[in-house]
Amino acid sequence: MAAGPDPLAEAQRALAAGLAANADGRPAAASARFRAALRRLEALGDGGPTAGERSTQARRVRARALLGLVMSDFELRADIHEALAMLDEAERDAADARDAGTAVAVLGQRGLLWLRAGDAGRSLADHDAAVARLDLADPVDACCILLNRSTLLLERGEIGRAQADLVQCAERAETIGDGRLAFKARHNLGYAQFLAGDLPRALATMAAAAEDSEGGSEAIPLLDRAQVLLEAGLVTEADETLARAGRIFADQRLALDLAQVEISRSACAVLLRRPDEGRRWAQQARRRLARRGNLPWLARAELAELRAGLELALRDGAGPGVRLRLARRAADLADRTERAGGDRTSARQARLVRAAALASAGRSREARDALAAAGRLTGREPLTLALGWRAVAAQLDFDSGLAAAGRRQVAAGQALLAEHRRQFGSVEAVTAAAVIGERLAAVELRAALRAQDPRAVLEATERGRATFAGPARVRPPADPVLADLLAELRFAVERERALPPDAAAERATQREIVRLRAAARQRSWHLDGELGPPEAPTAEALIAGRAGTEGAVVDVVTLDGAVHAVVVDASGARLHHLAEADEVSRVARRIGADLHALSAAHLPVPMRQVVRGSLDRGLAWADATLLAPLGVDGPMHLAVGGELVTLPWGLLPSRRGLPTSVGTRLGVGAPPRRHAGAFVVAGPGLVDAAQEVEAVARIWGTEALTGTAATARATAAGLAGAGVVHLAAHGRHEPDNPLFSWLRLVDGPLFAHELEGIDLRGSVVVLSACEVGRATVRPGGEVLGLASVLLRLGADAVVAALAPLRDDVAAHLMPTVHRALRTGATASQALAAVDPGDPVPLACFATRP
Repeated sequence: MAAGPDPLAEAQRALAAGLAANADGRPAAASARFRAALRRLEALGDGGPTAGERSTQARRVRARALLGLVMSDFELRADIHEALAMLDEAERDAADARDAGTAVAVLGQRGLLWLRAGDAGRSLADHDAAVARLDLADPVDACCILLNRSTLLLERGEIGRAQADLVQCAERAETIGDGRLAFKARHNLGYAQFLAGDLPRALATMAAAAEDSEGGSEAIPLLDRAQVLLEAGLVTEADETLARAGRIFADQRLALDLAQVEISRSACAVLLRRPDEGRRWAQQARRRLARRGNLPWLARAELAELRAGLELALRDGAGPGVRLRLARRAADLADRTERAGGDRTSARQARLVRAAALASAGRSREARDALAAAGRLTGREPLTLALGWRAVAAQLDFDSGLAAAGRRQVAAGQALLAEHRRQFGSVEAVTAAAVIGERLAAVELRAALRAQDPRAVLEATERGRATFAGPARVRPPADPVLADLLAELRFAVERERALPPDAAAERATQREIVRLRAAARQRSWHLDGELGPPEAPTAEALIAGRAGTEGAVVDVVTLDGAVHAVVVDASGARLHHLAEADEVSRVARRIGADLHALSAAHLPVPMRQVVRGSLDRGLAWADATLLAPLGVDGPMHLAVGGELVTLPWGLLPSRRGLPTSVGTRLGVGAPPRRHAGAFVVAGPGLVDAAQEVEAVARIWGTEALTGTAATARATAAGLAGAGVVHLAAHGRHEPDNPLFSWLRLVDGPLFAHELEGIDLRGSVVVLSACEVGRATVRPGGEVLGLASVLLRLGADAVVAALAPLRDDVAAHLMPTVHRALRTGATASQALAAVDPGDPVPLACFATRP
């Protein structure tokens, strides 16, 4: 008679299946397999270990099945008492089997259980006890214990200890060949770097982990990466990452997780100025959550839908009826959320949407009532709520003729946004707050345009731009105390974002955020280099600065589909209404395409003639439309927002031979004194680079950095302290990731963000490289590129190409530019001295004339 199945072998197979299901994030399936393993062990009869005489192997299998069941059942039912009882059983089985490795695993699992239950103190004590005995643990258990303790340490803000655990976990996992655990550790190390404020390093670490992972990234790590990308202002990449996570959640039929992805994608679409798409994502999430009956997340989906709907109504100029319907829906959502005892912040946000919709529909009295219902600001609100409140209050004040009160509301909101950007660091920290900040500035600017007041238009524009012009920092500050404070602050903000609707926990976290903000602010007061945004100029100061000078300063601004300009010269300030924004944008894009096409060395003559004719027509139209009405016939400095910053203003017919510079804002005061000497570098792969840099170096009486000496580190180091910098190198503007625009040197690319911290005050930087004068307009109106980063680091001017610059053309022109600089000319004067015959896509970027 054939023997029946071996219960112990069946239990081992069920245990393995349960562990695999747990690792895949399927707690229900895991629980079923672990229970099956326990049933098989109970079925052991006289032919094997009995209930009173269990073998070491059977006891170990039972302990392991109980360990797995603890977490899978806790994820499903959250019964802490049942889970602790099972852990006690597992601990007894491990002791009976004299299995030290499983005993360590029990300690680690108890620590994880307390972590999931929200008791950080007990969790850390158990994790620390497990780590103290780590060498006795099975290799996989050791990795899991380190991984779980690092999560707890990150929540506590102990970055250094967390990173040490993650590095050790990754090394152990790689030693045993466990690619999944190695990936989790490496990925989480990137997340720790993000929380510490080092965005470039975090992105690089996460990307490397994803490349080395077995079977591709999992959905939760993808969500982490999307959050990092969004904080860095890389909204397009964040949205693409969310799309990948959404596909995984859809395949796994995880409806709640998928809805959360859709809500995040709605926010990304609004940031990318695609509110119609944002509304579709939010509607999809709302329908999915309504079927599940998850009321807190349903409220968030409805709020996302309302926000996108209001953006769509404002963009398309929808009538009052549409806006009033949005206001009614927002009021209903706020009432339902409050009655259900839900998230108070979500209810306040909904009332704020109602106030904004009513204000935009001209219902000022009702809007003020709605704003009052949203509650007064206390300083503990999320930044987006505080900025939105200020924007609505400012609009209501301006609409009521209370201009001074409206300006105070705008100024208070801009101060909040500037503080946020300074503390959180990234030069492109353009999350939802930046979009609201742009709207805040537009409220004041719109009122100034209605009043036809050129001085008010200029000052409103420049205050808004200065808010986004803080110091370039994408890494933690050098001061360790401030770095730790900012890391703690970032943790607190992340913790608040992840909190379930719980008024007490929310208030406690908000108090902690306020405390940390104050501590970080006070610390920064005592440090050099921790500067707030630059001072915005006043019209009076600009007019006084033009006294006795030629030419003019021109502030170009686009609002509500129209392009306007304020001209400031010795006679005062005057306002001009120039053109429709869409038409200007179309011509600017065509000019850019034509310049790009003409840069090709082997373009056939007939095609070159066609393209040149198109370029000439575009330049002539822009000249007649944008410059002729201004009546400026001398030197000109333009402050331009958005994509018009890269229009080749110096190539317009009336500007040929005249000094012309352009920037994204107006600087205040005289430029710093330029240092003596020049720093000249040639990168690889340029046929005429050696000839070019030798000629430039001779003009300045210096030696050029070439060949194997022209490394990224040597170039970055040499930038500081030079009055003039000349970089002849291949370059690239990364439109979706401007701070990773680069110059190619002998050992690889030198990225824009790597220049952070270098003092370039007073210097002139000449970038003899392809297209690195291009820039990208980020959500919130921020204009970024390599030239803008150099200006933020203090450069007085940057000469750069707006389209590919041929090597032979650069070698011919650059000595002329430097001979003029050598005689004391400004960068714009030096560039105006160049007469290449054919248009050359070089521009002078600066913050002052």
